[in-house]
Amino acid sequence: MPMKIKVGLFQWSSRAEHRRMLGLMVVALVALVAGISVLVGIVRLPVAVPRATSADPATLNIAHMGDKQRNRILDEEAFLLDPAPLFLPTSHNYTQADLASISHREPEQAFRAFPPSYAYSDDAFTIRYPDPVQIPARPVEALGYGHTQTPYATLGRAEFPLAPLPARQASVEVVHAGTGRVVLELPVPRPETRPADMPDALATGDWSPLEFLAAIDVTGLAAPPTLIKGTGAPAVVQYLSKYLDKNLHIGFRLELAPGLYIVRIGP
Repeated sequence: MPMKIKVGLFQWSSRAEHRRMLGLMVVALVALVAGISVLVGIVRLPVAVPRATSADPATLNIAHMGDKQRNRILDEEAFLLDPAPLFLPTSHNYTQADLASISHREPEQAFRAFPPSYAYSDDAFTIRYPDPVQIPARPVEALGYGHTQTPYATLGRAEFPLAPLPARQASVEVVHAGTGRVVLELPVPRPETRPADMPDALATGDWSPLEFLAAIDVTGLAAPPTLIKGTGAPAVVQYLSKYLDKNLHIGFRLELAPGLYIVRIGP
């Protein structure tokens, strides 16, 4: 006898319909599971990936700069990157005397030895005397002894006494032609009476400096001084050339050894 089965609005009464209903339910369940699987595949949650760890982690070590393990590169890098201020004494910016070698000397050798000198020039034995000191006329003037008058004291002062310069006719400077060293400097004083052969330009000071070339040997001037530079008048050149030889005796000066010299004459 067929059974009547009622599920909700559905009702059947045969066994074949019951089997068909069970098959539809199984198909619906499989479809539901498949749909859920597809949704999970589309919306995939992030997966935590484990971090890769190295087998030998980096470590901070101290490099010892001892005598046994000396490293020049590490030493230089340490000095260059030293955060200490630069004005502190280091082996790069100061020198230290070997005090131990000095203290071990004999008592009479306590001072540092000077380097030996095996050659001496003639000037090394010259005795140099200090300039003579003028005795003050009044005792109160001795209080200012040793004080140098400032050269700027006359700026802005009209009442300061000025000592006049000594009158001169010209100034002579002798330079060695080979070394360029000034050998002799001397002023030419102005004569009290004008010589008869003196040009008017020399008497009035209206002349430009001149340079002569003088050759000196053991007997004096080898030849009259030769003009090498200057725009003076011929009379001025002739007078000064004669003056160097006859009046200053440039060829017989003890300061001038045999050789070539440049003689400069200016007002």
